Amino acid sequence: MAGHRFRADGLRRLAEAFHPLARRGRRFRAAPRRRVLCREHGGIHGAQGAYLRISDQVALRLRFLLSGGTGFCLYYAFSLVLHATTTLGDGPCATLATLAAIPPTFALQKFFAFRAKGDAASQGVKYVALQIVSSVLIGSMSTLFQRVGLPSWISFLFAGVSGVALSYAVQSSLIFRRR
Repeated sequence: MAGHRFRADGLRRLAEAFHPLARRGRRFRAAPRRRVLCREHGGIHGAQGAYLRISDQVALRLRFLLSGGTGFCLYYAFSLVLHATTTLGDGPCATLATLAAIPPTFALQKFFAFRAKGDAASQGVKYVALQIVSSVLIGSMSTLFQRVGLPSWISFLFAGVSGVALSYAVQSSLIFRRR
């Protein structure tokens, strides 16, 4: 154990010798290298300040990708479970799964992705209407893909991705508009 302590102490002293703060007579202490998404500056910040600045539009798209991806994973898991446990076809499974994923995905979209400050009730009604239209679209596409002969997991995937694209376009322009 003593040799191990000596080695660690020697490495610490070596780091102190070459670190810029050590040359100024200050005691060397490595700052934690945390990277945090900073709302004030719109960038990811580390111990030395901003090293990656991203625009508001890019940040919005990244947050939508995270929250929409989570909603898509919920939809995809629900549709596969429904398909495996029931005798329903691909279309009804996809439609029901889309409707089941509405509440958690709305909360993520409103509070995390778009950070909308408007009335939750009116936004919720618009979001539910959008998701009903999206679920019909996704269910129709899944039924069409099933008739073509594609496996269920592929039809759920393609239909879900098209629903996400439609959802982003409508949400960013109509539901969670920035004023």
